[in-house]
This record gives sequence, C-alpha cells and structure tokens, in this order.
Amino acid sequence: MNYNSADSIGIGDHVTYKGTEYCVLINYVKGDTDRTGYTSPDNWTVLIDDDGNRTTCYDYRQLVPVHKLVQDI
Repeated sequence: MNYNSADSIGIGDHVTYKGTEYCVLINYVKGDTDRTGYTSPDNWTVLIDDDGNRTTCYDYRQLVPVHKLVQDI
C-alpha cells in the first residue's frame, strides 16, 4: 500500500524507496510554508537510512510504508 497524498507522510515514518528502507526526515508539501518561511514549489521528501545517508524522493507514490511491530519487553 503506497501513500495516497504527500500530506499523509509523517516525519519518522519508516518507508522503502527503490528497495532500501529509510526513515522520513523532512516532508515538503507543495504550497505549504514551513516555520522558516520556505514555501515548497513541489512535493519532495528527504529520507535517511540507518547509516545517516540521505536521499531525496520527488514522487511520494514511490514510497511504501513499512509497518513495524513494537513489542513491550
């Protein structure tokens, strides 16, 4: 199941993109203004992997949410 809109992507979501698992670091939605006053002209998402490597996704439909089970020990 992929995301239906860029608005539904949350910071900290775990996703796969091009076969690699990432965590969503920043999600810009077209037309929204962030706290620094930047208004994004497009939808784009900054992803980070477990090693701290960042990559950018410009098509939210390519992101697939990963559902992780959290167990209470």
